[in-house]
Amino acid sequence: MTLMQTKQTKRGRKPSLSRDKIIEKTLALLNSSNPENFSIRRLAQELEVTPAAIYVYFSGQDELLKTAAEEVASRVELDKIPTDAPWRETLAAWAYAVRQNHRTFPHATLMLKMSQHIPNAWFRVITPVWNVFAACECDEAKQIECTQSFIRGVAGLVLIEIQHDDSINVKAPREASKEAGNTDNANQTLAFDFISKLGTSDIDKLFEQSLDLLLDGIELQLFKTN
Repeated sequence: MTLMQTKQTKRGRKPSLSRDKIIEKTLALLNSSNPENFSIRRLAQELEVTPAAIYVYFSGQDELLKTAAEEVASRVELDKIPTDAPWRETLAAWAYAVRQNHRTFPHATLMLKMSQHIPNAWFRVITPVWNVFAACECDEAKQIECTQSFIRGVAGLVLIEIQHDDSINVKAPREASKEAGNTDNANQTLAFDFISKLGTSDIDKLFEQSLDLLLDGIELQLFKTN
């Protein structure tokens, strides 16, 4: 790496740079703002280096996002999923592990869309779900059907939760401020009164209830007879 590739710090030393450091800063940057505004140039500014320094490690933005998506998928805590528990308990543990991963990296889904790449690590993540239905001794068609239904169901629950959980920032600052400015206080109060009548507003409780319903549906799908 040349002096032209790396900016000098205030003390006159070149910032240390590595592939891992670039990925960590990429994830932090994606989580802190709208991922669609992500660019190599902006990442370089955050790292206090020139874009050329990043190209030493990655061929371009697509490769960088692919690697970041792999890293996110690899951090799903599969070790928390029991291997000898009843099938509903195993699937519930998997759902919570995926949920926690998405709450840590709320822009992961958009990141995948941007990179047009399904991480290889994701196939490792879905293996416990596949194994659950394989253990139920159903035919392969049913196994595929139930695996797809459950994974898509959990993904839907997680994405809806992230969109409606104010503790997670998934909107661009401009979009969020625009919505805040256009919201009438009286209408906002009325909306909250209405929502309270629909059931619990506790995010964790709502996820638990919704997951139970999803598992009930999977059970019907798994053991239904034609």
